[in-house]
Amino acid sequence: MTQWIPPRPARPRCLAVLVLFCVLPACMGAPAVVDPRPNVEPLEQYSQSGTQAPTNDWWNRFGDEQLSSHVAQALAANRELRGIWHAFREACAVARRTNAARQPMVDLVADGRVTRGTDDRDDETASVGAALDYELDLWGRLEANRRAAAFEAQASLDDYRTAAVSLTAEVARAWFRLLETELQVAVLEEQIASNREILQLIEPRVAAQQLRSVDLLRQETLIERTREDLIEAEADARILRNQLALLTGRAPGAIAVNASPTLAPLPPLPETGVPIESVRRRPDIQAVRKRVLATDQELGAALRDRYPRLNITASAGSAAGIFEGFVSSFAAGLLAPLADGGRRTAEIDRTRAQRARLRSEYAQAVLVAFGEVEDALVEETRQRERLQSVQRQLDLTKRSSERLRDEYLNGQGSYIEVLAALTGEQQLRRELLTTRRLRLEARIGLYRALAGSPVTRQEENAP
Repeated sequence: MTQWIPPRPARPRCLAVLVLFCVLPACMGAPAVVDPRPNVEPLEQYSQSGTQAPTNDWWNRFGDEQLSSHVAQALAANRELRGIWHAFREACAVARRTNAARQPMVDLVADGRVTRGTDDRDDETASVGAALDYELDLWGRLEANRRAAAFEAQASLDDYRTAAVSLTAEVARAWFRLLETELQVAVLEEQIASNREILQLIEPRVAAQQLRSVDLLRQETLIERTREDLIEAEADARILRNQLALLTGRAPGAIAVNASPTLAPLPPLPETGVPIESVRRRPDIQAVRKRVLATDQELGAALRDRYPRLNITASAGSAAGIFEGFVSSFAAGLLAPLADGGRRTAEIDRTRAQRARLRSEYAQAVLVAFGEVEDALVEETRQRERLQSVQRQLDLTKRSSERLRDEYLNGQGSYIEVLAALTGEQQLRRELLTTRRLRLEARIGLYRALAGSPVTRQEENAP
C-alpha cells in the first residue's frame, strides 16, 4: 500500500503580500531632484563690465561710514525684515512637522476604572501601556512631502534674503537723497545771500534814478521764489530723515542733520560677469527655483497618493491591574483607495498647473534679472553723460551771467537778460546735485541687480 502523506500547510498569503509591499519601495522611491533650467534664450554677455568683483556688502564701496552704519542698523532692527524672518521660521517648523510624519508615533495609554456591584463592593482596575502607529513609506510619498517642505523653507529663507537686499538699496537711496536735499538747502541759502547782494547793488542806483524801479521788484521776486524753494527743500529733508529712521527701525526724528553733507564719489564699475551665472547669485531667483523644485516633489507625492498605504500598529501594557498581567499586540493594515470623487486626480491636475506656472515665473524672473542689469548700465551711462552736459552748461551760463551783470551795472543791456542768466545758473547748480545723486542711484540699481544676499544678524545667530 502507498503510504499517505499529509499535505503541507499553505503559507499565509498575507505574508506574501507584506513581503511584496516591502520590496516594491526599492523599485519606486521618492521622485528624483532635478535642477530646473530656465527656458530662456541665453544672454552671452552684458553691454558693459568693470574690473571689481561683485560683493554682497556693496554699500561699503562708496566709502561712506554713515551709510554703512545706517545699513547695519537697518539689517538689525527693521521691523518688516524681522517679520519676514519669522515667516521663514514658520516654514522651518512646517518642514519639521512634515518630516515627523515619516517617524513612528508612540503614545502613552493609561486607563482607570471603578465598578460598583450589587453588594456595594467597588472593583478598581487600572492599566498602563504604550501604543505605536507607523506608516511605511512604500512609494516615497512621505519622503516627497518632506523634500517639498524643505525646499519651501529654503525658498522662504531666500525671500528673507531678497528683502534684506531690497532694504539695503532703499536705505542707500534714502541716504543719498537726504544728502542731496541738504546740499540743495545749502546752495539755496547761498543763492539767497547772493541775490540779496545784487539787490543791495541795485537799490542805490534805483534811488538815484539810474536804474528802473521795476528791476528792483524783479530781484525781490527772485529772492522770494528762492526762499520758497528753500522751504520745500527743508521740508523734504525732514521727511527723508524720518523715512531713513523708519527704515533703520528708529522713531521719526532720530536722524540728525549732517554738519557737512557730501555726496560720495562713484566707485569703479563692478564686473558684470557671465549673465546666467550672475543672476544665480540673486536670492529672488533662487527662491523661485526652489519653489519649482518643491512643486516637483509635491507632484510626485500627489501621484503616489493613489497607491495603497501600509500602516503598522502595536501596543503593549498591563492587562488589568498594574503589574498583574502583560499583553501586547501587533497589526498591519492595508489601505487602498477605491473611490474619492476625483479628489486625487484634481490634486494632481492642480499641482501640474502650479508647476507649469512656477516654471514660467522662473524663466520670467531670469529675463527680468537680465533686464535690470542692462537697464542699470544704460541709466548710469545716461547720467554720466548728462552730468557732463550739465557741468558744461553751468560753466557757460556762469560766464555769461557775470558778463551780463557787469554790463547792466555799467548801464548797458537789459535786466531781463541778467535775471534770465542768473536764474538759469542757479537752477543748473541745483540740477547738477540732482544728476550726481541719480548717477549714484543708478549704481545702486546695478549693485542690487548683481549682488547676492548680505549676512544679517538673524542668520548669524540662527541655530
